[in-house]
Amino acid sequence: MLDAKKIFSDLLKSQDSGVSDQKKEAQSTMSQFSVGDFIGSFFGSQNKGNIFENLIKGGGLTAIASVAFDALKNYQQQSGQQSNTCVEDKSGNNQNEAFSLTLIRAMIQAAKADGRVDESEQQLIQEKISEMNLDKQTSQFLITELEKPVDLDALVHDVQTDTQKTELYVASRMALDPDKPKERDYLNQLTQKLSLPADLLDHIEQAMKK
Repeated sequence: MLDAKKIFSDLLKSQDSGVSDQKKEAQSTMSQFSVGDFIGSFFGSQNKGNIFENLIKGGGLTAIASVAFDALKNYQQQSGQQSNTCVEDKSGNNQNEAFSLTLIRAMIQAAKADGRVDESEQQLIQEKISEMNLDKQTSQFLITELEKPVDLDALVHDVQTDTQKTELYVASRMALDPDKPKERDYLNQLTQKLSLPADLLDHIEQAMKK
């Protein structure tokens, strides 16, 4: 079974390798892609690449859980709700493996929100992934998810608790630029699917700035 934490670890290792490669004479353009360059290049936004790169540097799943924890806790305190639905573990250690993979899928899908990846771009993706020296399972997972069409219904199908809903939104929010119309529209649709209150979204934005 795929290990979500290992996927983040593999991506981080590939990033470190990319940085080392840039110090050498260029043997090929592909070999010099860092994670940020890689993500940004085929989604057409360097900002997205930086967001994804920063997420990986920040601990990946732990970064998502931390933001969700703070946002949900503050929202519940402000609204006077009981805290029994709040995030139990700020570190993300309580995330089951299936849901952890869902969070990675959420980031990948959100990054595709501004357009469809055509065949030539898919080929470029595969070539770049092959140059990143990732684990075979990780590579195949990324290729498969990157080639899938955007499907919000499938993404949220098994999301049940307030914690999971918040973490899924946070993961998606970290992977896109809400100032762009198509990406804002994607976030709005996701918000509706998850039935998230506007006040919680405000707390998420505040938590992301910390």
